[in-house]
Amino acid sequence: MRRVWRAVSTAICVPALAAGCMRTVKGAPVAAESDLSPPATTTTNQTPRVLPATALENLLLTADQLGALVGGTKMARVGTATSTSDASAIIDDRACLGLGSVGDASIYSHSGYVAMRGNQFSTPNAVRADVTQLVTSFTTAADAEGLLRRARRDWQGCADRRYGFHSSNGNHSHFDTQDLRGDGSRIELSMRQEEDPRWGCSHAMAVADTMVAEARVCLLNKETASAVNHLLDQIVAKIPQ
Repeated sequence: MRRVWRAVSTAICVPALAAGCMRTVKGAPVAAESDLSPPATTTTNQTPRVLPATALENLLLTADQLGALVGGTKMARVGTATSTSDASAIIDDRACLGLGSVGDASIYSHSGYVAMRGNQFSTPNAVRADVTQLVTSFTTAADAEGLLRRARRDWQGCADRRYGFHSSNGNHSHFDTQDLRGDGSRIELSMRQEEDPRWGCSHAMAVADTMVAEARVCLLNKETASAVNHLLDQIVAKIPQ
């Protein structure tokens, strides 16, 4: 994954793409800089049965689709991902790395993943919506299902609690997490920023065949759980079976 956006101001910060974050300016969050890890390496004993990178990118929703998802607002891309992130220097509690970071190495390392593509979109200037989406391919469905089981155990360890994190400008903030929800093929957990309860996020992951889709939707003064699940529904519907 590579750095593709820059900080705009100072104030409260909440995680977004990978180890990234948002910052609040006069009551409205704006996109902030993050430190991203170098690409991860994975190995497999089987010949990868994986979609080309261009096909992975085509599974992701467009800016217009994401805008419709969050209420018809304009969205601009602020980040891209081709490998895992590392939020260990930003999130205080290591038990919350996987939940607080999309595509984090704490979840995906040594999972056998073959390819990964994702991006982050935000409303320009004052951020009232921020959406991160990620698709990851595996050699076998068993590997993909194993990743989801690993994430389920990890996220459960950060459910129904409070965790803190540091932004790149030194600010320190907190999220209050809710209970982990989901069935055998999907998990989802919502959270709200303690310092500004108007800002809420939902993080979700779903498995379909040899693919894992992961998404995080953060909105100002709006419910996020239905939005993140609808986003995953649209990605999963495009995955070849």
